[in-house]
Amino acid sequence: MLGSEPADQVIDNGSPASSAGRAAVALDRLACDAGLHGDVDRGSARDTHAAFAQLYFHSTRRWLDHLEEQADAHIGYMVIERFYDLYDLYVRQVIDGRSAQTAAHWIPYFRLSDSLGDRQTAAGHWRLLFLGARAHVRYDLAEAVYFTYRDYPGIHGRSPSRDRFRHLLLGPKTDAVFLSAARDFVSSRQPTRHGVGAHGNHMVHLGTDWLRRFWVPAFQHWRRAAWADALSRIDARRQREGPANARSAQFEGGDAEYG
Repeated sequence: MLGSEPADQVIDNGSPASSAGRAAVALDRLACDAGLHGDVDRGSARDTHAAFAQLYFHSTRRWLDHLEEQADAHIGYMVIERFYDLYDLYVRQVIDGRSAQTAAHWIPYFRLSDSLGDRQTAAGHWRLLFLGARAHVRYDLAEAVYFTYRDYPGIHGRSPSRDRFRHLLLGPKTDAVFLSAARDFVSSRQPTRHGVGAHGNHMVHLGTDWLRRFWVPAFQHWRRAAWADALSRIDARRQREGPANARSAQFEGGDAEYG
């Protein structure tokens, strides 16, 4: 499920010099959404969604740390920027009342958040986290990857290497990145009388094994499926543009034309 062309229009192409900076700005905005700066009022609409924003924050922070060691980090920064733009479009604007329409893949998340109301049950909040992560990673990531491919030639004068792009996004080290992020999230949840905080504390005592055996495989499955969807959309774009389009052909051809 990929977005329509109107969603494309909200993504700013930007410049290579500022991609890392805008990724850092996205992280700071997530910290605000998560209430890490103390700017989410208890019982507000945003408070209901703060736990998902916290999970997103920890994942992004660990991903940024990982990118510092990667030769192709600039691609990752572009993905982070566009990924957050889609979160703003599909989640924050709905929460703030700036958008009256909910994207289809986010409907289960918002339907459950509305039904929870003040009933802050642990099971309900973990279900909400699951639905939010699935919507954002499984579907929004596909759009973010596609938008990165679409915008890359205008910034760098060529298309990115598909092999290097995939290795950056799905390489073997990424399991450890998102396992660490999940542990950070769980550890950050303070015990409360009810809700995901108390359940999060319980998950700490269950240990890393549950996260490694169940959460990370599900998370990585969504990421691989998002990559496959993005490739399908990229291939469709190449067919529309024709084989003579050199920039698109470079993406298909791997590393040969990658500087």
